[in-house]
Amino acid sequence: MNEVLLALVAVAIPWMAGALCLRAWLGTGNGLVSVSYGYLLGIISVTVVLRIQDAAGLGLTRWPVLALAGLACIAAIWKSPPRFSRAEAGWLVALPLLALIGLRLYSVASENLLSPLLQWDAWAAWAPKAKVWFAHGELVPFVGESEWWQRGPETVYTIEAWYYPPAVPLVQVWQAIMVGRFDEALVNLPWLFCLLALVGGFAGQARALGVSALHVAIGAWILVSLPLLDSHAAWAGNADLWMATAFALAAFALYRWLHEGDWRQLVLAILTAAICTQIKVPGYAWVGCLALTPILLRFPVRYRRWLIPGLVGLTLLGVLSVALYSAMNAGQLPFFGDSELRFHPESLRPFFYNFFIIDNWHLLWYLVPPLGWLAWRRLRNESMLHAQATLLGLAFSVIVFVYFFTSRAEVAVDFTQHNRAILHLVPLLVFTLVWVWDRATLASHDPG
Repeated sequence: MNEVLLALVAVAIPWMAGALCLRAWLGTGNGLVSVSYGYLLGIISVTVVLRIQDAAGLGLTRWPVLALAGLACIAAIWKSPPRFSRAEAGWLVALPLLALIGLRLYSVASENLLSPLLQWDAWAAWAPKAKVWFAHGELVPFVGESEWWQRGPETVYTIEAWYYPPAVPLVQVWQAIMVGRFDEALVNLPWLFCLLALVGGFAGQARALGVSALHVAIGAWILVSLPLLDSHAAWAGNADLWMATAFALAAFALYRWLHEGDWRQLVLAILTAAICTQIKVPGYAWVGCLALTPILLRFPVRYRRWLIPGLVGLTLLGVLSVALYSAMNAGQLPFFGDSELRFHPESLRPFFYNFFIIDNWHLLWYLVPPLGWLAWRRLRNESMLHAQATLLGLAFSVIVFVYFFTSRAEVAVDFTQHNRAILHLVPLLVFTLVWVWDRATLASHDPG
């Protein structure tokens, strides 16, 4: 029981520091946004402090993190003392859905606390680093297999994913430091709260953009009921839930900046986008999509009808450019190594099965065609729809290129990886579907 409390304290301290600092900075009216973004920024800040400690020769200890978190909390409270206000009356309509969400999160929490490391990548790519670093009390290097052989008895380690960024293993290291041992269930507790941060960020930013409380609750329920998303919180250890959360929170903040012009939301978008690069290599692609979105939206409104065809054209141009690069470099592609660039029609079947037949996503993808048609019919001149469609178009172009035109098609055909890549984009898709439904129903009741 004491270890569970210590694990909860390990989550709560950076969360509290991040939430209080964001609340003091963003001001009142952003409580849910501050709490949700504060968790992600707080826990990732811990990994940064641990890396600085190691570089300074201080080892991996709890005290610098606790001291800095304490100072951050004191400064934030001094600048903006917490004030408690009544919940929005609009949420009362959504109480039954909120109760269902709570019940679902309870079942996910039960699995999270009782399950050891189960997922393949969790104990093959992420946890090995965390275990080694915790055991040594320092960030001993992980290198490629050939270098590992050459360095002999020197204390270095190797795994297949040795080059992955260190943020996710360091989250587990922090939990182990606070608990005092590497408990396979307790080190994964942050994954449960990562799901909470995703749902909270979704709800807070959607409400800030004017979506009704009832529709926000429906969207939150859709998110927490998705089997694949829940599995990454319940049987934790993979990096994909963190990537989905960081990418989604960056996108939501970007939407608010484009809508309101609030520079603080742009800073939030930049910070959470930077986190993407510290989680997995695909994070660089998602940062590129985020950066391109406002650039493409600079086109005059009358030209935006050509935006989607233009994105398709850019994708084809990119494919041709990479094909030329591959031909000139003996089949070598950046990030892909040996990869013959050609169309892989065999990827169509796993994508179709996962979207419409296998129950990884429930009925989510059946909502896309009718709501897409609704968006085109009623909202095609809305600048916020342009922003969301542009980002989704760019992100799905990356998915199409990777799994239909490179050797990564093999991990789509065997149903092992493409769903996890889609997971990074699904919160953005749900956000857009909910926003479209809310705006369309609002427009249908507008007497004008």
